[in-house]
Amino acid sequence: MYGSLQNAGARGNLWRWLMVAAIFAAALLIRLAYAHHSGEMLTWADEYTYNDIATNIVDGNGFSFSSKTGTGLTVTMYIPPAQPYLLAAVYSVYPYDIMAAKYFIGLLGALTCVFVYLAGVALTRKHLVGVLAALGTAFYPAFIYCCSTFYPVVLIAFSLSIALWTVLKAKAGTKPVTAAIIAGLAIGVAGLSAPYHLLIAPLAGLWLLGVRNYVIFKKPALSGNFGRSLAVGTLSAEITDGGKVRITAPMFGQQESKKDDAETVAEVLKVVRENPVHYARLSLGKFLVFWESYPSHPITGRKPKKIQGLIQTAYVASFYILALGGLLLLPKLRRYYGLVTMFMLPTLLSCILIISTPRYRYPLDTLLILAASAALVLIWDRRAGSKKTGDVTSSHAIVN
Repeated sequence: MYGSLQNAGARGNLWRWLMVAAIFAAALLIRLAYAHHSGEMLTWADEYTYNDIATNIVDGNGFSFSSKTGTGLTVTMYIPPAQPYLLAAVYSVYPYDIMAAKYFIGLLGALTCVFVYLAGVALTRKHLVGVLAALGTAFYPAFIYCCSTFYPVVLIAFSLSIALWTVLKAKAGTKPVTAAIIAGLAIGVAGLSAPYHLLIAPLAGLWLLGVRNYVIFKKPALSGNFGRSLAVGTLSAEITDGGKVRITAPMFGQQESKKDDAETVAEVLKVVRENPVHYARLSLGKFLVFWESYPSHPITGRKPKKIQGLIQTAYVASFYILALGGLLLLPKLRRYYGLVTMFMLPTLLSCILIISTPRYRYPLDTLLILAASAALVLIWDRRAGSKKTGDVTSSHAIVN
């Protein structure tokens, strides 16, 4: 009898992993197909910068980008290093092959679904939660789109999914020291991809101390871009007639600022003091942009096609509503929401201070997709349990 139960358990685990493998395969296929459809075209300004730096790394020119005037190379400290080094790693195997890099990013996107599944099971010990979260991540339109770009959205989501899984495993008492080390490394990779969610001092320590800048520039510079980013997000932004925030200054071919951070920040603060009402409206506009369901072009404000926008909006609204419902109805999930907030609030603050775009929020939507999946299953279980209790009570009444 014990052997039969053991065999049944083994078959159950096999079917579960086959289902996860099917989700991974579907996610990978749709990402590779979309990347193939997009071709070698690079659309956004930062994509060209990441690609240029990666090419220079492979060519032995260090972490630098090419001057638009053809005057040589500029060593930079304002670009977070993880994404360029990821591209450089691909280019070292497939020289300067943009499609190979996009396919590899698609692979990371598909692997993210696996770690989201593991995180879902670790959070609730329910296979169905992991499956729903993995499916939600696999078919999230923004993630599919970002696999065709060189923005670090996918790398950050991949890193945070590993961190989330290991943190939840540590909470359950499974090798907590090892899990904490892996989670720290994963969060570090996410921070070196784009540090906007690392305003939390304990997690941002190494970045703020300037270790990375010291390695490259031999000086402990705390930041190479904060003042410039603050200036672009405040001085080079305007509120359109429709109430939208738009960046008016071109960001292509960015160069290192000739002013230091302190001087630039002082200039921004002076403008804010002189016109606080405008700055308040600008901040509100950035807050609203952060929650948009799809990105617009930072210069032209161009939106995707209407049907694409409707699908993405409906998708995002559904799991946000479910996640909010879980927060209100399920006390057992509230500690998890504290973890989500720990990343969401610094990201939102960064966007209000600097340049707001929903793509900064996309990696964190993975956490909310998981919350929505857990809420859906747990609310359903609670309802089914209540119904079962009611049926038992009714049967007792009939017997009596």
